[in-house]
Amino acid sequence: MCEVSVSTEIEASVETVWETIRDFTAIDRYATGITKCSVEGSGIGSVRKLTVASGEIYEKLESLDDHEHKICYSIVKSPLPIEACQSSMSLSYVDDGKCKISWSSSFEANGVPEKEAMRILSGVYNSGFEGLKRLLCP
Repeated sequence: MCEVSVSTEIEASVETVWETIRDFTAIDRYATGITKCSVEGSGIGSVRKLTVASGEIYEKLESLDDHEHKICYSIVKSPLPIEACQSSMSLSYVDDGKCKISWSSSFEANGVPEKEAMRILSGVYNSGFEGLKRLLCP
């Protein structure tokens, strides 16, 4: 089992960032490489289909905690070299107008060495952080 955990600070309030990441339909607003996002169902159990250059990624919303500012999802199907992936994003307060975002996953590498799969997923998450900063920071 591989684990990846990355975090960054962003010059935006917890509430502002949470409003964006809690919306399971809005990942294409900040995550690069997603050309289309569609969702079947609503709330816990809904599945989003992300269209990317290498194919389609299906992610299932497992939990959403507005009090703890945490969203958890599983990757059901993906062209990425991973399987059995459980992911979460969470926010924590740093100070007024600034928060820390953490994005983590546990998964099995599929078809590539573990370090390569970990590098790929870390890159996806760091790219998402940069997209959030572009979207939310003046």
